[in-house]
Amino acid sequence: MFTLLFVPIAVARIQKTIIEVFLTNEFLLNKKSLNIAVIERDFPCGAMALASLQDMFANINAILEKENQIKIPKINLNIFRDNNIWTYNEKLHSGETVKDETYFNQNVFDIVIDNAVLRRSNIYKETTYQHHRNQTIIIRSSHYNDTTLGKARRVYCAKLLKYKKLVDKKDDGSYTTIAEIKNPINYFIQNIFRKKEFREGQLPIISRALQQKPVIGLLPTGGGKSLTFQLPTFCNQVCV
Repeated sequence: MFTLLFVPIAVARIQKTIIEVFLTNEFLLNKKSLNIAVIERDFPCGAMALASLQDMFANINAILEKENQIKIPKINLNIFRDNNIWTYNEKLHSGETVKDETYFNQNVFDIVIDNAVLRRSNIYKETTYQHHRNQTIIIRSSHYNDTTLGKARRVYCAKLLKYKKLVDKKDDGSYTTIAEIKNPINYFIQNIFRKKEFREGQLPIISRALQQKPVIGLLPTGGGKSLTFQLPTFCNQVCV
């Protein structure tokens, strides 16, 4: 029960943190490979976070024009587990080998993420890991009092991305999904909106919106109009 509740939260926090690191340290994206270490203070989350993040970037690159595709280096993931009691199933590490403290302290990493969902201030004694202290990004809940990074909220802005055309218009006025686009665009509706497939009329609207073209979408009540502006917004924000 606790795993089902808290692991998705931990995964989302790590993914958000890594995207922010890329935005603020663009030089990392120019490397051939990145060594990333994730300290799991309670729930296993590092392997799932990186795997699903890479999957998302692969699918979004598939629908982006070549000049806008996002270059992601090869990622070498290193997991260090601080507490064994929360790992109910080793399969949650997705085949990654969990390293010990000696390995962690003897190696150099480009990014170190110290993640905990349940930690509370003045209850748990933290291990500081002095060797990586200055480069470690600490992720905690609002119940953990740490003001070392300040309280300022950050907003990032970027140019809109240029997407490929998703559909072709047939002679009878109907549309058909371009074959090479079908699986990548379905990834987003299945993984973000939990829908099996698009409804009739949605993709032509989404295609024009992603290409930054004028569009008026007319769909019947219950036809999924809101998704036609939510998905283009998401696909641009995910890389901002």
